[in-house]
Amino acid sequence: MTKPAPRSSLITIKSAMFAGGLILIAAVAASGINAYTTINSVKIGGETYDAIAAGKDFLTDIAFPPLVPVEAFAIAHVIDGDPGQAPAFKPKLDSLRKTYEERLAYWEKAFAQSEVIDSGEWKALDTQISALGDHFWQELYDGLLHAISTANADAQARSIDKLTAEFGEYEKLVDGLLPKITNDILALEEEHKAEAEAALRHNTWLSIGIAGVLVLLLLAALRFVVRSEEHTSELQSH
Repeated sequence: MTKPAPRSSLITIKSAMFAGGLILIAAVAASGINAYTTINSVKIGGETYDAIAAGKDFLTDIAFPPLVPVEAFAIAHVIDGDPGQAPAFKPKLDSLRKTYEERLAYWEKAFAQSEVIDSGEWKALDTQISALGDHFWQELYDGLLHAISTANADAQARSIDKLTAEFGEYEKLVDGLLPKITNDILALEEEHKAEAEAALRHNTWLSIGIAGVLVLLLLAALRFVVRSEEHTSELQSH
């Protein structure tokens, strides 16, 4: 009569295979999480991409309107040469000023959560831009436009000189900022690129490790089966 395999042997095999399965599932889950985190960070719309893109967008804004009042400065010279056109340009100036204020508020909020510029640096930069912008727009409205509306030629001449000087300060600020911010963005881009490459390498080695574990589990399972069959044959022969 054939004897069944001992229950303890079957339990040992099942336990080993169950434990191996849990290890494999955990390894696959870890690999999947790591891959998702890496891809999610570097993809378009990811945290890394957004930080770098925001910095490049700011470079465009800081060098051109609306943060730099180029168009408003040009209009100031037009109405200084032809004061009769001031009423016609007033709605345009109102629109430019509103756009400037909205864009500055946007960057104040954006850089509070950004990696591109240190919070202390951004506060100092924000103060400089706000101060120059406030002075420029105040002088344009309370100085030049008021002087034109009251036909005060001397005040008009003084105001256009002030606007020219303040716009020059704007240009100096921008010229000084561009290299610094550009270098910061490039450094951030290189840092994130290195982090992404390191994460991808880690994921590759993790995948290789999982494959190795899977092979070892299969070999172990095969060994258990072979030993179980040998043990069963020995019992049956007695």
